[in-house]
Amino acid sequence: AAGTLRIVDFPPTHDWTLPRTVLGGQLIFVTLPDWGRARLWRSDGSAAGTEPIADFLGGWDYQWTPPSLIAVGNRVFVGGGDAEHGTELWVSDGTAAGTSMLAEIEPGPSGSSPDGFAFVGSTLYFAATTTEHGRELWALPLPALTVTVLGLGTGTVTSNPGGIACPPVCLTGFLENTPVELTAAARGGSAFTGWSGEGCSGTGICQVVMSQSRNVSATFDRVRGTDTPAIYRASDRSWYLKNSNNGGAADLIFPYGDPLDQAVKGDWDGDGDDTVGIYRDGTFYLRNTNTAGPGEIVFLFGAAGDI
Repeated sequence: AAGTLRIVDFPPTHDWTLPRTVLGGQLIFVTLPDWGRARLWRSDGSAAGTEPIADFLGGWDYQWTPPSLIAVGNRVFVGGGDAEHGTELWVSDGTAAGTSMLAEIEPGPSGSSPDGFAFVGSTLYFAATTTEHGRELWALPLPALTVTVLGLGTGTVTSNPGGIACPPVCLTGFLENTPVELTAAARGGSAFTGWSGEGCSGTGICQVVMSQSRNVSATFDRVRGTDTPAIYRASDRSWYLKNSNNGGAADLIFPYGDPLDQAVKGDWDGDGDDTVGIYRDGTFYLRNTNTAGPGEIVFLFGAAGDI
């Protein structure tokens, strides 16, 4: 199809394999150029931007099966290898200089052949083999960064390197001594009022170094605007809303309700904006926007004639 391009022409002996992940907006992948050797690559989607990062020696480990890899934050964990250590746990930042062995689980040239990586919370899990125990489940706990969102408002906290996107992801791990920047962004009807914990304060970027596990809190408070008049006119079943506290024609008119309904208003979804609702024979019908349409929040409360 138009727009589909070949990026790199690998030699026929250069086996493209499935392990691949994304790191910092680049594709990280593995090929098997020949027996017993694996090559780690990075690509930005262009031929010029596709280049090898490191060559690994793994002997029989790489005969048919390429090394596993997983991206965590700003690093890739991979089953890399060399002649001295065999296949062991390696880590890479996407550059040749930033690629090195992280842990030697089975001392000597046989290696532990780590694969099957999974990252949960702040811990990296994988399978590895040792002479003493055989093939077992291993875990590498990383310094954990925990973000807690406080206050009556709403907002999000994200991290650079990535990993935190709170809510919902408010806990992750980073390699020891990784510098991390946290940024807070308030949602509509809220304001970010500041950081607390780990020396962070104010409303700018929170910077922490993951020399140990860290706990940071971000507080968001609701921002109330100026209340302005709203009228429900039963004769035409319509709402008339003003955006200012002065006379003149309504700024917004829309139908919602029946002639015998009781009119109510409130911030039903917590976004800081009041919207309309009606109470009819013991049932509330609430809208999250000041527009016509069916009730978005409907529930029973009270009895006919209340309010």
